[in-house]
Amino acid sequence: MNIVLSIPESANSYWRQLGQSGLVVDARINCTVRDVLEKSIGFSNDYIEKRIETVFLNGHPVDDIDSALVPDGARMALASALPGAAGIAMRRNSPYAALRGGITHTHSRNAPAASGSIELALFNLVMHEHAIRILTAGAKVKTDMLAAMLERRPENSVRSVLANGEPLTPQQAVHKLKALAADRVYLQLEVTGGC
Repeated sequence: MNIVLSIPESANSYWRQLGQSGLVVDARINCTVRDVLEKSIGFSNDYIEKRIETVFLNGHPVDDIDSALVPDGARMALASALPGAAGIAMRRNSPYAALRGGITHTHSRNAPAASGSIELALFNLVMHEHAIRILTAGAKVKTDMLAAMLERRPENSVRSVLANGEPLTPQQAVHKLKALAADRVYLQLEVTGGC
């Protein structure tokens, strides 16, 4: 199912939370983390260097984003600085990286670059600054998460809903989503100015 949600700009803070649950996006796979972030997801090199301090690839912290290769279907989590001692240890190239030696991403298998998809989870400032941009381009989101967010949405946080081109009320969309067997649906946000 394809869902298009038209939302006011004032509702961005509510809808960007979808970024934490994992957004499945098209990406070039078998490329380095840096290549995927820049060329497939649209992060600038400056942003990657200054803001994305923590990268997990399939549950493993990554220090060298220029050598770690992203396979098809990979789950990549991105964050700026995470709090506490554990957050410091998980940062890229942390002086405390030795504390996590057994879980650090160390090996990638070479394969030819190809088209595929990855699941992208965004946290803290990265979510705040980029989740809406990624959702505006379109991503697959968890069906139950979208249904729950539509159901408990704040007043005036949705202007319109289209499901496969059919106009629905938000409540009708919730019912359709709950009835779906699909784990994920394709969501695209249309953000308009004003309240």
